Amino acid sequence: LTPFSTEESTWMAWQFDRPDLGEGMVQAFRRRSSHVFGCQFKLKGLERDANYEVTDLDRGEPRQVTGRDLMQKGLVITLQQRPESALITYKRIK
Repeated sequence: LTPFSTEESTWMAWQFDRPDLGEGMVQAFRRRSSHVFGCQFKLKGLERDANYEVTDLDRGEPRQVTGRDLMQKGLVITLQQRPESALITYKRIK
């Protein structure tokens, strides 16, 4: 989801998608010198017209988002601390 970088001022994020299961996860890392506390990541490979349950595992509150929104608008992740990480899961709602 982000270009690879070893710079301490950047975020790193990637998506693990299981299209066979209709689910996956996103890992995001805010590095120690990053002054950006929130990023928006456009996910890939989802079904545009499907609804997904998205859960931040640190906060534990699931919400519903369309595949279209996750791919076009993106998944917003906010991290207040430096460094800090987030693990977000998503699952297609049948």
